[in-house]
Amino acid sequence: MSNSSTENEVRRPAGIGETVKAIRKRLRRGQYANIDRLVEVVAPTTDALEHSFDFLVALFKAEGHEQKFLDFLMTRPDLSLGRLSLAAKVISFAGELGLEQTVVDWIVSQPPTNLTRWSLGDRTRGIAASPAARKALIHLKYGVGPVETAKDLIQRADDLYSRIDFPLSELDRLYEVARDREVPVALWRKQVVGANVINQMLKELVPAGRHSRFIAADRRRSAFERIAGPLVLFSFHGSFLPLLHAAFKAQFEDGHPLGVVTATQDARAALFTGLRLLQEKKVVALAPDGSEGLNIEIEVLGSRSMIGEGAAFLAYEGKCPAAWFTIAREDDAFVPVVIPFPERQSGEKYRQFKERFAQFYTERVSDAFTGDPRNLVRTPRWGHLFRETWPLGELVTRPRPAAARRVNGDAAPAQRQ
Repeated sequence: MSNSSTENEVRRPAGIGETVKAIRKRLRRGQYANIDRLVEVVAPTTDALEHSFDFLVALFKAEGHEQKFLDFLMTRPDLSLGRLSLAAKVISFAGELGLEQTVVDWIVSQPPTNLTRWSLGDRTRGIAASPAARKALIHLKYGVGPVETAKDLIQRADDLYSRIDFPLSELDRLYEVARDREVPVALWRKQVVGANVINQMLKELVPAGRHSRFIAADRRRSAFERIAGPLVLFSFHGSFLPLLHAAFKAQFEDGHPLGVVTATQDARAALFTGLRLLQEKKVVALAPDGSEGLNIEIEVLGSRSMIGEGAAFLAYEGKCPAAWFTIAREDDAFVPVVIPFPERQSGEKYRQFKERFAQFYTERVSDAFTGDPRNLVRTPRWGHLFRETWPLGELVTRPRPAAARRVNGDAAPAQRQ
């Protein structure tokens, strides 16, 4: 059979079985010089190559030509590095051949381009890779150049927008409930994507020790200037959590140490730890929408969710102020947002206090997701709100620890009425 007829057999969309047969024939006839043509016929685009990658690797391994395949990949960065997820596969394949560092060096040597596309779901932290491989993927994902200021961070996110694949229709549901509908939908979408890119850069590109430089120091001081412990600060798993953590540390490590209550399988112990910290006049911070002790139902934008009552319990029993705390973008800066929760009223029962807290928390979360698109960060906890549609009766919850599985969802010590 001639070369042309073999190529026709490869091209024929008659089924994967015939394609495999044709490729094997070609390999066994020693047509190695044309391996690039062979791959281009099977996978002419980056998406096709990614889809067929595992199949091609298995095929070339079976025929003993995996080195030839890797050589081809390194001559075609336009194909093999066209998507971040595919680049990760190429590095992994090279690692199996003992050539990971060779491919990593090749990737890092590539001139800065807008070559690699990626989606917001492509997290380098979630890829099983060596530190060197992860560094190469970060290089492909974010490019090169300093990110020293908030302005740098925002500008880099803007520059990356054209390389990001994102199902923009997923944002339409939130746009429908946005408070400011004067923002054109195209700009609104771009700003939401930008917020999510910024959040990923904070987690993957910029070391945590440098996060505090992105927060406007004067605004941080003014937000907390009249605040001293005991105080309960509560937030949610949204917005720019890495910056929120940095603001905590910068504001309270000297003179007002931040006591962070981490919910464990023993929710009772966590709450009593929080009370002790408040008695020591410290600041306690927690996020009621975490994964433990969920026993209060709220409704955010028509979707029901469960939150914990730890913050309400601590503020009530600690007889101390409480405030909503998050980080928001303003122009080229990031600033703290602190909104006091109305204090416990004289003679107010815990049940009433808890209900007021739940309503206040619902309003704060709802405001966050209907407000400035530059602060709309999609997280696993609230990712359902970014879907195009969702059932109005949908209940979003997570497994609750045994200590929280009580009648009517009450868990000691938060049983005050």
